[in-house]
Amino acid sequence: MQNTPAKACVIGLDGATFAVLDRWIASGDMPNLAELIARGCRSDLESTIPAVTGPAWTSMTTGVGPGEHGILDFYKWGPDGLTGRLAQSGDVKVPRLWDLAGAQGKTVGVFNVPVTFPAWGVNGFMVTGMLTPRAMRAMTYPDSLHDDLRDRGLLPYTRARAQQQSRQAARRITEAHEGNRKTVAFLLEKYRPDFFMGVFTEPDRLQHRFWAYCDSDGGGEDRVLAERVREFYRAVDETIGTLRSFFGDDTTYFVVSDHGFGPLLMECRLNKHLAARGLLKVRRRQFGMYSIRHRAEAAAQAICRKLGLLGLARTVRRKLAPSNKRGLGMHIDQFTELTKVVDWSRTRAFVKSRSDCGIHINTRGKYPQGIVEDGAEREKVIEEIIGVLRELEDPISGGKLEVHYGRREQVLTGRYVSDAPDLYVSFRKGTISYDGTLGGPLFSPSEKTGTHRMEGVLVACGPGIKAGGEVKAHILDVTPTVLHSMGIPVPRYVEGRVLTDLFEDEWAARRPVVWQEEPLDSDGPGPGAYQYTPAEERTVAEHLRHLGYL
Repeated sequence: MQNTPAKACVIGLDGATFAVLDRWIASGDMPNLAELIARGCRSDLESTIPAVTGPAWTSMTTGVGPGEHGILDFYKWGPDGLTGRLAQSGDVKVPRLWDLAGAQGKTVGVFNVPVTFPAWGVNGFMVTGMLTPRAMRAMTYPDSLHDDLRDRGLLPYTRARAQQQSRQAARRITEAHEGNRKTVAFLLEKYRPDFFMGVFTEPDRLQHRFWAYCDSDGGGEDRVLAERVREFYRAVDETIGTLRSFFGDDTTYFVVSDHGFGPLLMECRLNKHLAARGLLKVRRRQFGMYSIRHRAEAAAQAICRKLGLLGLARTVRRKLAPSNKRGLGMHIDQFTELTKVVDWSRTRAFVKSRSDCGIHINTRGKYPQGIVEDGAEREKVIEEIIGVLRELEDPISGGKLEVHYGRREQVLTGRYVSDAPDLYVSFRKGTISYDGTLGGPLFSPSEKTGTHRMEGVLVACGPGIKAGGEVKAHILDVTPTVLHSMGIPVPRYVEGRVLTDLFEDEWAARRPVVWQEEPLDSDGPGPGAYQYTPAEERTVAEHLRHLGYL
């Protein structure tokens, strides 16, 4: 593979979708991205099931799906299946893209990729991403890098949270992105890596809150807010320009997203529907107390929101929660609290996490009080659940609600399939989400305006990449394709494929794909377990709640 480009730059734009990017490319606000597309290839990038941050970015950076790398949610559930903790880097038992590049002698840089906390040793540098609880030495490799960033005011987790008023929030999101651009510029000059992957999560944050101002159809009426959203996408393009200026034209660029985006209209309290149909049972006395607390909390938060006091609303929620549930347990979609209400001896199915996107069956041997036998009885319950879901009425159209579902065995393979929900479910092509709470109406308007879709983005540009080529791509294809573009052998265990259609025929003929027999190490490349403090759990959980994942 002589003369193969030695460098690759992977630019992760969390939640990016061409439905948004094309709007700003057409308006002339994203010239750097437009040039990469003009000189290379673009494609939708099919995401994982579930199309959620943790599973998706981990799949992209390992080349294997959630059933094999084990990140099925933001949480890892314990042996009882009912108590959990935040997922962390050591839970991933598969080498990451940069581990494989580093093992071949490439110097690497990793910035802000989700589920990389705590950092581990790489042939270069790492600054961890989402699920990092606070600024600390465990977020960087080498650990001395923390002090370098702190002394220059470049630590990502010391930046202010977005304010709650819309215009302020949009400005804060842009400021956070520009701060990350400055941090990346410093890191690249300091380490000058052969391979770099940076994830910029701000597109996801903006689109969750201001979808009408991002979408190609527009629709937002606040002109000041509309201009601030436009300024944000200009800032994203400036970041792409910064990376291009550093790496130059002899580098292969990949612009990728973990999932796409679209409008969100309503939310469904799915456990409430399962309870109404007899699949989930509650203990009356405990449920009465749960309902009183839920109504008090909802009323207090409604008043706070009406007054524009969302910070106070979160404080009210913490105060109303039982004192021993103010750590992570309170935040897992109130599931730990819900376990005290559910009558497990009679419950057959339940939702336990808003962000694993599925329904679990109370299987004997998997859960402490499981009552459903695996096999034929479990399949019968799945069929019953499907029938119950088909009964739901669409709160918007008034007809039957459009339901999409898939058994875990149909969508996942690997060592951790049994940890996944028994049935993955989505409603109305993603425009209606659901959670596991029992209180309140079955359907209610969503506070968020946008949420995830399966179709992310892929843009590839560089030496040997076709101009204007077309390709059908899956998120699992990113790792093997990036490795191949750098002349690095591709492990046989990867589930994705090398996107050979991206490359010019002559280039591809001179550089056939080289496969490497690389058995998976059960210990994985990451560090040992990190013990979050209750305060750290609260910090991360509040962030996830703010994003709508809890």
